[in-house]
Amino acid sequence: MSGQSVTVNWLNNCVVGHDNHVYIQRVSNLGFFHPQAGVVKIDDDQTKHIDLTSPTCVYHDRDVSPGSYYSYRVIVNTPHGKASSTPTSPVYVPDLQNDIGYVNGDPASTFNYNIASEPTFHIDASRLYNTCAETNDIIKDARTMLRHGEDTIDSIDVIGDPVYDSRTTKNGRRYICAKTNIPYNQANITKDITNTRLNLSLSKDITCDAGAVVFVSLYTEYTSSDQQITFKPSADVTIIWSHDTVVLKTKDGRKSFRRSYTSPWVVYTLVYTETGTQLWENGTRVGRVQHDSKNQFKWSKQSSIDLLGQNKSNCGFSEMIFFDEPQHVSTIDTINHYMCAKYDIDYTPIRPKDM
Repeated sequence: MSGQSVTVNWLNNCVVGHDNHVYIQRVSNLGFFHPQAGVVKIDDDQTKHIDLTSPTCVYHDRDVSPGSYYSYRVIVNTPHGKASSTPTSPVYVPDLQNDIGYVNGDPASTFNYNIASEPTFHIDASRLYNTCAETNDIIKDARTMLRHGEDTIDSIDVIGDPVYDSRTTKNGRRYICAKTNIPYNQANITKDITNTRLNLSLSKDITCDAGAVVFVSLYTEYTSSDQQITFKPSADVTIIWSHDTVVLKTKDGRKSFRRSYTSPWVVYTLVYTETGTQLWENGTRVGRVQHDSKNQFKWSKQSSIDLLGQNKSNCGFSEMIFFDEPQHVSTIDTINHYMCAKYDIDYTPIRPKDM
């Protein structure tokens, strides 16, 4: 029990005194019509939790788990047959222990990680709805993972056949990954390659001030130099991760950095400054590419994340938080702390002297 609840309201059309039996069904994380949906009966009018004498019925579901979606429908059994309501829109119950809170966010505040700024947008694969990792559901429309920034991002579309996968961390993180559905035991298959692209369509190009920052969390199981993840927020900036290096390319230069982490999860931070674009790995600055102070960082209306997995190994994207305005070091450090804790990464504090 989390102490949180979901409230369900509906118009009561039952006739008092007639032999009506009302009960509530619920599904979690999947829609009622998903083949893996576990539809459960959670309460009925016999428990006195539902007042059929009221024109409007209200039910409080207190048996909910943080980090889950819930949808409900009301079933009425009458002497003349059964009637069912339309399922409710999914309601997300935030994880107030492990999530981050910010202005106009869902949630706006949490127990451990809070910032006073509002992101330009926040994408989180763990917010995907009606997708099941156990059945390798193919994702085409990934908009439900848009946690914040509905006015900024018009759509999140997927090219290829990505699936919603999960890995065992203390918080059970999930992510979109490049993963094939081709059987490996076919004699004529020697390589397993799936190229997946997430296309982010923004309402307009965003020209950023110095101090703009983006956080990206990835999952990698690199076994081959052919595997890589490419993040291209604009025509002027590209980041390419491979099995042992990360390449940062900007309009004014290109640099390669050795990857030093051992965990399959990694958090990268990209900070645009007046003199260069900084790249951080799990809270440690790995380097920067110097640029002309007249150049401005732009997030293009059409940007993308390419995931290339090979030889049964996955590489995937989980989360991105973007600010188009300068952020205080304490905000950057809080987000770094939140993401490192979320993905079981050793946390390295970011201090003003580090920037």
